[in-house]
Amino acid sequence: MVEWPDDKRIERIGQNGGEGSHYHHLHKHGHRPKGGRSPTYVSWDAMKTRCRCVRSDSYPFYGGRGIKVCERWMDFVNFLADMGNRPEGCTLDRVDSKGDYEPGNCRWATIREQSLNRANVHTVEFKGEELTLSEISKKYGVPKTTVYRRWKQGVRDDALICRVNRNKGR
Repeated sequence: MVEWPDDKRIERIGQNGGEGSHYHHLHKHGHRPKGGRSPTYVSWDAMKTRCRCVRSDSYPFYGGRGIKVCERWMDFVNFLADMGNRPEGCTLDRVDSKGDYEPGNCRWATIREQSLNRANVHTVEFKGEELTLSEISKKYGVPKTTVYRRWKQGVRDDALICRVNRNKGR
């Protein structure tokens, strides 16, 4: 596994032309391992692409919906300073899925955390756990369609996963 430098070691290096704006290159901030880019840099680049590049397949769901990247995060060094290195098994997620990519609205999240952060997913308390209906179905071996139908009909608690053999009397 590649070790990345601590966030404290990242600093802006040099000036870009006469404008006085700062510049950086992958090799200047330690996120360019031999033969590739760091996971954090890949996430940052993908975020910008889906919000700004009209040719991106993801653009209609991000930039096309008006979701933007804050000006501060157009510079990778600032993004890295605010978010830190991407933990293994995580990707960039917006806490408010209707909000922009900006400090305070983003986090590193697992695939499960992200899947629960969708507008069409609702979690319910079942046997002391916060689960989706799909997770209840999988955990207790009851078909998804059965769990969804029962929930829609107002069935709750153990009756939601009760196995009924309709062919028993035949």
